[in-house]
Parts: sequence; structure tokens; C-alpha cells
Amino acid sequence: MKNYIKITFFFALSFIVVYASFLAAEKYPKKTMAQKNQYYTKAHKNTIVRVELEVLDDTTKDYYDVIDIEFNKKPINLLKAGASGRRARTYFQLEPGKYLLKWKVSKSGYGWPRYTTHKKIITLKKSDKFVHILVVGEKADVTTS
Repeated sequence: MKNYIKITFFFALSFIVVYASFLAAEKYPKKTMAQKNQYYTKAHKNTIVRVELEVLDDTTKDYYDVIDIEFNKKPINLLKAGASGRRARTYFQLEPGKYLLKWKVSKSGYGWPRYTTHKKIITLKKSDKFVHILVVGEKADVTTS
């Protein structure tokens, strides 16, 4: 008798769970791929510009290390420099417009001022598909394709 009650209880419980899942599926149907990607229309995908930001220390001069960098008011995490001087490499997908690149470079250990701040406005056009920004010490180069 005990076994019969256990089996009946588990059968009823599993039936309730399955029935509740069917009710939930009717009330909250799954979204199709078109509904999920409604914000990424074809026109929107065509206006996105892919941006690669690469930060290197200037290895030709002593103590010209990038110590802080911001792109579009977002700080970029810097790693310890290796033999090549690479500090960071990040990627963005942005809409065309103007963006501010701001970085701080430490100068010679004995010179004054010890830090210099540099700014550059990066302009992304609708015709750009890919933009590579290379920051090496005090210089920043932008190439587009």
C-alpha cells in the first residue's frame, strides 16, 4: 500500500509539472529569430563600423609608457608590457560619429612634467567598414578601410 501511494504521488506531481509547462508555453510563446533580432535590421548592420584599438609602449624611447587610456569615456584595461610593448588590444562595434580618445603617457623618470595627456578625436564615417587605431607612446595613428 505504501508503494502504491508513493507511485501515485510522483505520477500526480509529474503530471502537474508537465501540464504547467504546457500552460506556460501557451502563455509565453518562444520568440522567433526575427523577433529576437528586431533591433538589428539590415540597415542597422550596414551602419556599424568595426574598430580595433591597439595600445603599445614606445620601445624606441625610455620611459614613454602609456599608463592610462580612455575611448569614448570608457577606460581600457592595460596589461603589463611584454617584449613587443603591447599593452592592450580591444574591439568595438560603433555607429558612425565622433569619439574621443584620451591617453596619458609617463615621460622620463627625471623630466618634468612626468605625465603628459594626449587627446585625439576619431571620426567614423558611414563609408568606413573597419578602423584600426594604433597608439604608440605619444602618437596615435588611425587607418580606415
